[in-house]
Amino acid sequence: MTEQGPAGPPDARATQIVGADPARYPEAASVDAFEQRLQALVEIQRENSLRRRRKRALIVTSAVAVLLVCMLAGTALFGGGDDDRPAAPTVNPLAALNLTKLRSIDLCAAVKDPLVSSLGEWTKAPSSTQWGSCAGESGGYQLDFDIKRIEGYRDNGKSAEGVPILEDGTSGNDSCGRALLPARTDPQFGIAVRVRGPQSDKLCGVADEAATELAHRISDAPPQLPNFRNSLARQDPCALVDSIVVKLNIGDRVRGAPDLLHTCRWTSTGTVTLALERTKALVPIEKPIPFDLGDGNVVFLDEAELGSPTCVRRWQYRSIDGGDAEVVTVQVDNPTLAEHPEFRCLAAQLVLQNVLDNLPQVS
Repeated sequence: MTEQGPAGPPDARATQIVGADPARYPEAASVDAFEQRLQALVEIQRENSLRRRRKRALIVTSAVAVLLVCMLAGTALFGGGDDDRPAAPTVNPLAALNLTKLRSIDLCAAVKDPLVSSLGEWTKAPSSTQWGSCAGESGGYQLDFDIKRIEGYRDNGKSAEGVPILEDGTSGNDSCGRALLPARTDPQFGIAVRVRGPQSDKLCGVADEAATELAHRISDAPPQLPNFRNSLARQDPCALVDSIVVKLNIGDRVRGAPDLLHTCRWTSTGTVTLALERTKALVPIEKPIPFDLGDGNVVFLDEAELGSPTCVRRWQYRSIDGGDAEVVTVQVDNPTLAEHPEFRCLAAQLVLQNVLDNLPQVS
């Protein structure tokens, strides 16, 4: 056998395979150098492909682990997934009902149809003698509806149609009260329902059903008082008295506050109350007693006012159907002027005149 000499210099045209292990590919007498290199290349490609698959699997596994950690961290930070997220707050459909819009509501029109199905039809149809109130009877129960101040009512989380329904915490065993909460006002007004009847254990169930149905009707479209645009009902009584008149006749830095829906009250050393009412047409006072206070100020009093700490002055704004009228009433209560009732009545007269000056003319 002829002994092979030392290997010659590498062939520059041959491909250098990095990472190949010559010991793994023994040279066969029947395989030429090209086939040896081709076989080595195939094996190396297989190993590289296997390494890449392992590397991708490791990257994917790492990414999944990171994603799981992030999801867990998000759960810890934000209190869970979509199912645990708090629902968006429901918008109160009565949120736009400020005092001006509350004054326009015709409650009797809103409750014309029966509210409580279990009580059946109205046995006494809902009726009203004043704006912002109505009353009717059904199934032996009396239901009263009023737009009024509701500071004594509490929120227990109940609602209907997105409208919060408050409970009257002052109700006794003879009645049960609920109130729909409209826009935030100061003081807070609401649409109240009060139920009275023979079975005390059923009063609040009736009140809940009535309030729920009323919320549905008011939310859809609150019915408006007839001829509201020309009515005293649309006026803000606190805005009808000029500040200078308040200062001179009531007191300095005294502000009026809505006491009832159509009433404003100023309190200082005494109290001045302005009320806009729907009532019976006025009857003139018989034989008023005149008091001439000078400077053209003449005050007329009746005998009852001479010994009373209260003086009332009224003016009929306009006549309406059924012998009723819209009336402006100013009442002054001041016991410090007990000996001079004429001054109380002068204050009432001046405030009334200021109100009439600020009201639109009746067409």
